[in-house]
Amino acid sequence: MGVKQLDFRDFSLDPKLGIKDYSVIHFKNGIPLKFFLLNKDIKTDIKSGRTPSKFNEYYWNGEYEFLTMQDVDTATFEVNETSEKITDYAIEDDKTLYQAPEGALIVSNAMTVGQAFITKKNIYINQNVFHLEIDESKLNKTFIKWYFNLIFRPNFERVFVSKYFSKNEYSRLKIPNIEIEKQNLIADKILIIEEEIRKLKSQFKEPLEVINEVFAEFYGYSKTLWLEFGKGMTAGTQKSNIKTLKWYNVLQTDISYSNILRFSTRFHNPLTHKLTDILLSKPTLKISDILTQDIRRGVQPKKDENGDYYVIKTGQLKNGYIDISEADMVTTEFFEAKTKAQVQKGDILLASTGKVSLGKVDVYEFEEEAVVDGHVSIIRINKEKYNEWFLVYFLRSILGTFQIERDYTGATNQIELYPEQISQFQIPDLNLEQQQNIIKQIKSQLDQQIQIEHKIENYREQIKQIIEDAINNI
Repeated sequence: MGVKQLDFRDFSLDPKLGIKDYSVIHFKNGIPLKFFLLNKDIKTDIKSGRTPSKFNEYYWNGEYEFLTMQDVDTATFEVNETSEKITDYAIEDDKTLYQAPEGALIVSNAMTVGQAFITKKNIYINQNVFHLEIDESKLNKTFIKWYFNLIFRPNFERVFVSKYFSKNEYSRLKIPNIEIEKQNLIADKILIIEEEIRKLKSQFKEPLEVINEVFAEFYGYSKTLWLEFGKGMTAGTQKSNIKTLKWYNVLQTDISYSNILRFSTRFHNPLTHKLTDILLSKPTLKISDILTQDIRRGVQPKKDENGDYYVIKTGQLKNGYIDISEADMVTTEFFEAKTKAQVQKGDILLASTGKVSLGKVDVYEFEEEAVVDGHVSIIRINKEKYNEWFLVYFLRSILGTFQIERDYTGATNQIELYPEQISQFQIPDLNLEQQQNIIKQIKSQLDQQIQIEHKIENYREQIKQIIEDAINNI
């Protein structure tokens, strides 16, 4: 009697012994995406790109658009312009680069799996996305773009077992078999809503933009100065323009801003000096002047699912709010033993370790006491001298951010900001009434942005409902 061979692809989306099972993300009785591809061939119809070497300065700051995921407008899921650009030399020297054409349907295959968008111009893409060449006589780009973002992606996140989705997995993904005529009608409705979203988006300002505009008006400098600073290693610079390699001639007289000799382009460069001059144009004091106790870091938590107290880590700090929904817990015994790591309502928490995360700063507003881990610093201030929200907004502004970017130590991902450095930061010497006036301006504008976001979300729900109604009527 012969032995029947099993094809594990019958059980799983890819032949990995069932390790990954994404069956719940498939539309029941749907048709695999492969049959909607232009040539029904994943080798020719699903294309991926590559990132040129970041260590070759001749590859970058050219005129050819190069995609990063931060360039995706997630309100309408399209890419208008990229923040990074590559050169002719990169294209000629690195033969493996791929340029997606204008109007290309791009879908993420890593980290943000399922996020789909359409290009507005020719763009070179990296290895974390695929260009899907679809048969537009069978599949409408606008329809499938929103299907990926509002139906597939949320379902994928609910059954998350991988941060990567391969070409084969995408090709076998079953999607609703809706007639193209019906898809086109759906797309027409969606395009009208997209235009309304764009109108709202044109009125929207990023929270950092709001904060920086208010401080720029107070100090009398350009409202776009925060963008000129460039993208650095810390949280407050990630929305700035990309920072290119710069060399500066440092004279002995240029060291006057520091008590220590620091030959660093982060410290000794024209923009840092300019920001220092702006900051010192009004009276200042140091964070150490407003503390009720020394700044301190937390401890390595001994987590317990049945514990009674939250653990606040870097991941809980969102640079706008603190999210404790997925926070670890510790026991009462651990909490009581770690008094220096305890936080209470009104404390300021600052992420003090790690590239990109370092510099995130939020106010702890919960009634429940908690502890922080060793990557978070606790700043407890005298509320009769200073407002915690004013200090947080200031630290998020470029006048606070540049000090964080200037003073961290370490390299690559192992960067640190120590309590002694934080306590020496210069901050405005304003009375509580002046601080409150600035807080009021910022919060008023932030509230307006929240209202815009709610309206955009309502429009997205309308799009989702249109798609779900069409699916339910198959």
